[in-house]
This record gives sequence, structure tokens and C-alpha cells, in this order.
Amino acid sequence: MTGTATFANATGFLNFELKLINRLQREIFGAAGGHIHCGGPDVEGAVTTILVAELRGGNDAMSVTETGLLTDADVIDVGYGATIDEVTASVFEGAAYVNVHSTDFVSGVTRGQVGVPTTSGSIALTPGALGVISSLVALLVTI
Repeated sequence: MTGTATFANATGFLNFELKLINRLQREIFGAAGGHIHCGGPDVEGAVTTILVAELRGGNDAMSVTETGLLTDADVIDVGYGATIDEVTASVFEGAAYVNVHSTDFVSGVTRGQVGVPTTSGSIALTPGALGVISSLVALLVTI
């Protein structure tokens, strides 16, 4: 499975788009959905926000796109910030990753570490536990 999670922020909001290519047609989101976790590449961090809630039976489509807008009400664990602005700061500091679950892989079918923007506006990304990471405009992680 491959995909991208793109983030853009404004004060009080974190907008996201999660695109997944599900070549093996796994039942993604069926176990626990998809989340932003705070933690470095070798850290299993707590879920800070839910991108996609658990979907009964999962979604086995070949490609899936989910979008959303996160606010303070979406912050679950305050370890990396009690507000969405504080969580966003963790995301832009490279202290966060995206994890997507499937019914076959309950702890996560794929994970991508979010990178740190450079002064040039590009994104320096580091590999997560699984997946390949690439860079685009804004803040992007490939999972």
C-alpha cells in the first residue's frame, strides 16, 4: 500500500488529504482507521487526532481519498499539545507520523513519518517504519 497525507494549516485548523493506493485491496480503516500520532521515526506515539474513524468492514477499494479539517475538538491526546495549533507545530517540526490500519494488520498496515520544512520551502523527510517517503508542496508524507 502506498499513499500520501498532505497537510495545510491556518490558525485553529489543520486541513488534510489522505490518498491511498490499495493494490492488494486490504480492508483498510477496518481495524482502527487512520491517525496522526506524535513521535519520531523510532517511536510509537499516542494517537493525537483521528483522520479516518474505524470503518466497519473496512474499505477495499483500489484507491481511497479522505479529506478533513481538524480543530481543537479533534485533539485526543494532549501529550503533544492540547490545541490543534500545538499538534500542528509538532507535525511541522517532524515529530509526528501518519498510521493507517487494516483488518489484517491491526497495529498498522503502513506508516509514514512527517518531515520538516526547510528554509527553501521544500520538505526534508525521513523514512518511517514502513513505506517510502517523498516530498511535494506543503507538508507531505508518503505512506
